Amino acid sequence: MVCRSNYKQVKNNGYQLESCTWGKQVFIPDNVVGSIEEASELHESYDYVIVTTKTHSSDKLVQDIKPVISQKTCIVLIQNGLELEVPYINQYPNNSVISVITFVGVHQVESGHLEHFLPFKMNFGNGRHSEESYLPQDLSNIANFESIIVDSEIKYVVTDQMRMVSWHKVQFNGTLAVIAVLSGGLTLQELLTTPHTRELADRAISEVQGVAKKLMGKGFPSWLPAVEVHHNQMINNPVPYKPSMLIDFEKGLPLEYESTLGNIVRIATELDYPVPICRTNYALLKQIDIKNVTKTRV
Repeated sequence: MVCRSNYKQVKNNGYQLESCTWGKQVFIPDNVVGSIEEASELHESYDYVIVTTKTHSSDKLVQDIKPVISQKTCIVLIQNGLELEVPYINQYPNNSVISVITFVGVHQVESGHLEHFLPFKMNFGNGRHSEESYLPQDLSNIANFESIIVDSEIKYVVTDQMRMVSWHKVQFNGTLAVIAVLSGGLTLQELLTTPHTRELADRAISEVQGVAKKLMGKGFPSWLPAVEVHHNQMINNPVPYKPSMLIDFEKGLPLEYESTLGNIVRIATELDYPVPICRTNYALLKQIDIKNVTKTRV
């Protein structure tokens, strides 16, 4: 496991976990390193390289993981955003890429201390969008990945519709998280129970749905949760829920929005589909992010 700011804590003590699923326990990884370079120096041949970082500089990360990628390595992307698989497929055309979309509520309350308060749900499948582009080893790599998590108490779905699943999630984290920041720090419960912010959110979500439908030619399948179901889960959550973007904003950290909201706006532009609310949110958030990070560094 590659750790960054919490490296010393996790290396020495593991992760202190308070989980709604697994209770209180300590998770000690088999090996903890402080960088990809250090991982490569172990001279291991990795079956899976799992990428869970924010997507601020995904193009750089595509290059950074090169020392730990062998012929047999399968790259697993557990990140937020649209079309994230493309640069990895282009850089590593002979390696399987698994796309993973997760729904989970977890905060690192302090270094190495994780508070997990919403059950883990996962959808995953081939990062290549069409069967014609599948590699011979893709299906076996997906099956082996499933065998790793099948007994973990994580609810999951294996699907060949990962592009659709990505758009389904981005309709929420490309809208609700953004409005939480722009509104001055509303939790999702506050945002969704306040009439004017709820209306704004629903209109932004409708724009994203329109872009997705024009791009893929159909709406979201019925097995993915409807907007109202998602909203009710957020409203009824026993813990006031702050999206990670809002937490990053409060800490003065760079915000992860180019891969979500930024790509929504760019793809809408390519399709000539109007998204006035998303476009306005993008312009405002971009400026707020610049100002917030600059203020923190001064």
